[in-house]
Amino acid sequence: MTRGHSLEVKDPKYWFRHITKNLLNVLKVAGYTQVGQESPFARFEERLLVITNLALRLQTAVGVAITSMDLEPYVLPHKTTFDASLMEDTFASGSQPVAVEQIVGTTELGLKQLPADGSRSVVLLKAKVILHSAL
Repeated sequence: MTRGHSLEVKDPKYWFRHITKNLLNVLKVAGYTQVGQESPFARFEERLLVITNLALRLQTAVGVAITSMDLEPYVLPHKTTFDASLMEDTFASGSQPVAVEQIVGTTELGLKQLPADGSRSVVLLKAKVILHSAL
């Protein structure tokens, strides 16, 4: 089950029917022939429902509660003072840039995590910039 499919329906019985229908198709391709009207999954239904329910709960916990965050790409405007906590020098030669050196522009996007509570954003990937001294 992928997030794209399971976000729409959270009913374990729906997913049980969906999974068993597809498994039955696989069994038929493999040469299985059904005897009688009873589904070959009937005796496993209760256990499969428990597994399906747990899989949906795990997907919600991991996919929404833990990894859900707002991400925002960012660039830095021309003449911004270089700040090593937000940016990296594209042509870094190993020496530290002058503390008050300005940038010419951004060469690679940065990425910030925007917390849901409105607190300060966290830089996940620093933007790469060209310093004025590189020209």
